[in-house]
Amino acid sequence: FVPNGSSDTGKDYEMTIGPFSGNTEINFTFKWDDNDDGTADRWEGEDWSIGTNAPAKSYYQVEGMTGNNYSFAQVDAHGALFDFMVPLGIWSGIKVDGSVGSVGAQVNVNKSVAGLKVGDNYYWLNDDDAWTYSQSYVTDTNTIETIATHNTESLKVTSYAFVPKGITFPTDTSSGDIPGLLVQRFVVENTSGSSQDVTFLYYHDMNINGSNDNDSVSYQSTENALFYHDPGDTSSGRTRTMDFGLYITTTASATNVYKVYQITDAGYLGKAVTLSGSGSETFDVLLAGATTPSVNQNLYTSTIKEAIQWFETANVSSLRTTTENFWQDLLDSATTFETPDTTYNNIYKRSILAAYLYFDAEKGGMGAGSYNGAYFYNWPRDAVYGAVTMDKVGLHDVAENVYDWLWNVAKRDTSTNDYDSDGLYYRFWYQKYTMDGEPEWWNPQIDETAVIPWGAWYHYQQTGDSTFLTTYDDLVKEAGLVSSENNDHPALDYNEGKQLMFSMNAWEDKWGMFLYTNANVYAGLRDGADFMSAAGDSSTASTFDTRAGNIYTGVTGLYSDTVGFYAHAYDIKRNYSDPAIVDLDISADISMLGLVTPFHVEPVTKTEVISTLLEVEAALTDFSETKMAYGGVTRYRADQEERYGDAYRDLGDSYYDGGPWMMPTNWMSEYYLEWADTASGKTKVDAAKDYLDYVINYLGNLGIGSEQIDENKSSDEFALETAWGNVWESNGKILDNMMAFIDYEYDAANDTISVAPKLPSDWSYLGSHIQVDNGDLYIKVTENSSSLTTVNLNNNSTNNMTVTISVQTDASPSSVSGTSLSWSYNSTTGRVTFTGTLNASTSSTITINH
Repeated sequence: FVPNGSSDTGKDYEMTIGPFSGNTEINFTFKWDDNDDGTADRWEGEDWSIGTNAPAKSYYQVEGMTGNNYSFAQVDAHGALFDFMVPLGIWSGIKVDGSVGSVGAQVNVNKSVAGLKVGDNYYWLNDDDAWTYSQSYVTDTNTIETIATHNTESLKVTSYAFVPKGITFPTDTSSGDIPGLLVQRFVVENTSGSSQDVTFLYYHDMNINGSNDNDSVSYQSTENALFYHDPGDTSSGRTRTMDFGLYITTTASATNVYKVYQITDAGYLGKAVTLSGSGSETFDVLLAGATTPSVNQNLYTSTIKEAIQWFETANVSSLRTTTENFWQDLLDSATTFETPDTTYNNIYKRSILAAYLYFDAEKGGMGAGSYNGAYFYNWPRDAVYGAVTMDKVGLHDVAENVYDWLWNVAKRDTSTNDYDSDGLYYRFWYQKYTMDGEPEWWNPQIDETAVIPWGAWYHYQQTGDSTFLTTYDDLVKEAGLVSSENNDHPALDYNEGKQLMFSMNAWEDKWGMFLYTNANVYAGLRDGADFMSAAGDSSTASTFDTRAGNIYTGVTGLYSDTVGFYAHAYDIKRNYSDPAIVDLDISADISMLGLVTPFHVEPVTKTEVISTLLEVEAALTDFSETKMAYGGVTRYRADQEERYGDAYRDLGDSYYDGGPWMMPTNWMSEYYLEWADTASGKTKVDAAKDYLDYVINYLGNLGIGSEQIDENKSSDEFALETAWGNVWESNGKILDNMMAFIDYEYDAANDTISVAPKLPSDWSYLGSHIQVDNGDLYIKVTENSSSLTTVNLNNNSTNNMTVTISVQTDASPSSVSGTSLSWSYNSTTGRVTFTGTLNASTSSTITINH
């Protein structure tokens, strides 16, 4: 045990043990007195490597996501496994560190990576000094392909990571499905003409349930597998048994090798093979996971072993094909997005696939985001926004499951579940839940409740499902009532003088009577009234209409004649029991655009609304705020004082120092698209596309977005921050933004649809197969020249449809042919509008000369 030659001779030591031959396991403990207290402390070892050439913990650009709606995996740009969640997201009894922010919070994995041993050299695939990489998704799937080419050896490794979907799952000893299956296929290629002896290795170190305190690893000789076991710990709140198994199979003639490191609860499995000249061998790695909501269980025999035995004989090529077919079929069943720009078209499809991964098929909820594991919870607002997005793209099963989760899984303070046993029932939906419905954050943020009737009505409009009305009318009634009346909670109140709800804001960092919150309350009541009327409850519909009128009066009262735009809030506070910091908060916040989009409280052309947009845009794209001049939008200013005065000194955005977010940038784009309907020319459509272009230009290499962007990093650094692929805050919002270019409104119950496609200057055409009842409506607008526009309009459904189609020409038509629909031209908007009935299973090409 001697100094290792480092410059810090007092601290850096190394020990050599051996040599050994055969399968020899050595268990030992390092102890030393590291703080001079007279006690030699046992080394915990998370950041150390024991054993010859164990891989470093090194992750770079953790962007790749795959899953099957029961489990979820993430890999980095080098193909190293960052995390594997079984079950999907954070459930009760799972604890992760939510303070780690942009460095990510792993739920179960510490480090996990494949490698090759060639002679005495170990080449782990996360070592970018040894390998050059490329990575992509297999087209229109959630299979991640990573190619690593060695810089000096004649070797190339191609890996495919996927979680089987659409298959018949293996079953445990009680005949229950085992969906926690991550498959990684590694194809090791010899790029030289001479044979090579190599050992394929897979190293796996777990910190199960956010900690390695109770973890153990054991070699299961019968299966030649590693078993990772965490029995849980009630004292830490980790009240689950969570177990995993690692197994490798190959058709090559191979010698098995393995090693376990008891101190770090890590180990590796390997296969020693001979690669023929220009030959290759395939190694299939299974990581199986299972959990049960009780401590001190052991799931190896009942579940993990069953999964391994299934995998021994599984056809991995067939598993992959079935899985990829599922994802491709999903896209085929969704509303499409067609432009001359393949980047946009591919981002649209990738965003559907990414957003869909956050849906939990077991309980029905929708996780908010990943990478930072503390984001993989269910926020009711984010879940409803995700449901609306899925409805927009025609994937209605996800949306209905979300509303079922809200009504039947998410726990609230009610007469049958009195949390404080105090006889007071708050009834609102809490801010944040585990995926199985346990409250995690308890504050009254009433937009989390008010959004439910708004989303539920949208779902009914898209499906016309009368059963949904009668199944969830009580959900809509409860959410509408609770979000618009006094509450026993001291931080939730209807202010009769202001006619507004006092609550926590959308960003969860202030209290007050906020414009966005109350716009949401109004929209929930307005649409809730329509829902209850359709469900046959005219009494509740009338109550909602009355309350909506009162809230609308309060919302319009937030307009300030003094500054000439809507205020952000009344009585803004950092803590609800504090005195107000500002009585009338005039600072800009991107959520103020909710007045128009998505809630349509006021028309986009209203002078007071336009002046509000102009203030929000100027304040949140200011170079002094974004530290860049490239088009990003912040959620609110970090330096409020500079623009609004001393009273706002303590009201700035300190979360990651502010900076642009993807979702606010998309939100600004959506506003401009709403505005574009009311004016001729392409100025506003082009502005909308410029904002969306900014977001797309900052997506990761795989097309995945994040919550925030840090452009102050150097060009070789990763500019994307915090949680990857948030449904509301990145890829889901990107979908909403792109669908706003297609811009359709559908009433399934009455077979009525209106479509107003918006073509920016960069696109010569825009098309979409819009999913409708019993088929789709295909529309494609092509600007053939400055004087010729064609419209392909096909009713590919079995229903006759009443249609309204608006097409921008910016000139009155000299002739229109190819349709029996009536048409008219509006010189103010520069649009030709077609109306009438489109019969089932008919197609037409409309020619507009102008």
